[in-house]
Amino acid sequence: MTGFNSDAIRSFALMGAAMLLLAPSTATAADWWLVFAEGDKPERQAHYVNLNTIQTVRDPSKLMTTDFATELTDADLIDYITVEGVTIFESADAPAKAASQYRVKCADRMVAKTMASRLWRHDKIEQLPDQSWMKIDDNLLYSQIHAFACAPTKRDANGMLWVTDERDPMPLTWSIFWSDGVEPKWTTTRSIEERNAELDAKIASLRQVLSQGTALATSSLQKMEIDREQTILDQKKLFLKMRNKASPVLQSWMGLPESSLVASWGIPHQDFESGNTRFLHYAYGYTTNLVDGYGNEIPQETWVCNMTFEVREGIIADYRSEGNYCRTAAENLPYGRPRDR
Repeated sequence: MTGFNSDAIRSFALMGAAMLLLAPSTATAADWWLVFAEGDKPERQAHYVNLNTIQTVRDPSKLMTTDFATELTDADLIDYITVEGVTIFESADAPAKAASQYRVKCADRMVAKTMASRLWRHDKIEQLPDQSWMKIDDNLLYSQIHAFACAPTKRDANGMLWVTDERDPMPLTWSIFWSDGVEPKWTTTRSIEERNAELDAKIASLRQVLSQGTALATSSLQKMEIDREQTILDQKKLFLKMRNKASPVLQSWMGLPESSLVASWGIPHQDFESGNTRFLHYAYGYTTNLVDGYGNEIPQETWVCNMTFEVREGIIADYRSEGNYCRTAAENLPYGRPRDR
C-alpha cells in the first residue's frame, strides 16, 4: 500500500488500542479494515471494508442442476460473498468519501460493485450505477477485496490492517494516516452527524430491499433442498425396491387376477390384509449339509427366497422378494408351486 505517512502508521500501531477505548460507542457495531491505499499527497485514497457486513449468497439452482448422486455441501451452494466498503478521498476535487457493496466470486476471481454512492463536501449524495462482474486481473484494489473475502486467515500476510470499530473511518484517516495533510473545507452547514444520518437512511433502504430478496431466496433455497432430499430418498427407495425384484418372471404376474396366481402356485404359505390391500406370501428354499474330501462337515448352508404379492381389488399390483436364492428360484416359477426340496 502507498500514500500513508510511515510515522503515522507506527504511531497508530502503538496507540491504537488506547484511542479505541476513548472512542464513543455507536448503535451499529463496525469492524473496519484498511485493505488498500493509493496515490500521493494531495491525491491519496484509503479503501476500507467492514468485516461485520460479510455475507454469503447461495445459488438454489445448483441443487437442481447437479446430479442427484452427487452430495452437495453448503460450500458448494455459495454463489458469491458480499462485503461493504468505504473509500476516503484526500483531494478537494474528489468526493469526501464513497460507500459501496462488493460482491466476490472466490473460485472465478471476479468482483462486482453495487449500491455505490458518493458524498460530496457540498452535501450532495450521488448514487452511482452498479458495476457488473469483472475479472480481477491487474486491479490491485479488487485483488485485495477478493483476498479479504476469500482468504480470511491471510489478511495480515496480505498487508491488511485492522483500524477501528467506529461507525466511520474518515475522522481517523485524517487524524492518524493523513495528519500531514489539510482536510478540505465542507461547504454545507449541516453537521457530520446529520450527513451521516441521511447516508445511513439511504443505505438502510437499500439493505431492506436486499434483505427481502435474500429472505425470498433463502426460503426458495430451503424448499429446493427439501425437494432434492426427497427426490434422492425416493430414488433410493426405488433402487432398493428394484434391487429386491427377483426377475421378470415375477414381474409378469403384475396386473393378473389373484385367482390365476393361486391356481398356478397353490395356496400361499401366509396371507393377511391391511386396509384395502391383501398380501400373499410364498416361501421357497432348501438347506445343504456339505462334506469335504476328508469327510469333514462344512457348516450348513441355507438358501431361501421369500416372495410377497400385493393384491388390490383382486388384481396383483406389486411384489417384493428377499433372500439369497430369489433369482434362481424365480426361474422355476410360475410353472409350479414353490416347494421345499
